Amino acid sequence: MSDRAKKAQELIERFIYDLARLMAGHNPPMDYLTLGVDKTLREAVSPYHEKGYTLDPDFGEKGKVEIVGLEKLNQPIHAKVILSDRSVPINPFGLSLLAVNRDWMLNLTINDSLNKIEQINIEANDVYPLQAGFQA
Repeated sequence: MSDRAKKAQELIERFIYDLARLMAGHNPPMDYLTLGVDKTLREAVSPYHEKGYTLDPDFGEKGKVEIVGLEKLNQPIHAKVILSDRSVPINPFGLSLLAVNRDWMLNLTINDSLNKIEQINIEANDVYPLQAGFQA
């Protein structure tokens, strides 16, 4: 694996980990997101948490990752990540709700320097607390 591929892979893994933490009610620093993406992502999750819900995240084993554009300099890199989501929503009383197993796909646009995620598109039936078609 090339150094660029490793760097992209590390950024993707960090994002997935921090996304799980964010959805679980934590406030991870996500300085590797552009300000607009970070703001939109946090605003999308905020109403869910304001109602007292959290998530016990379980994105399954390491998902399938496909990265395109690593060989092209001065152009964004595109990554597709497929995850098996088995997360369990937790209601405001601390009770687990019925988990729905589902696969979902993250489409990420990463800058050429491999240090910022510039765009996120989530495709799934429903991704707690994000809705299908979420884009930032």
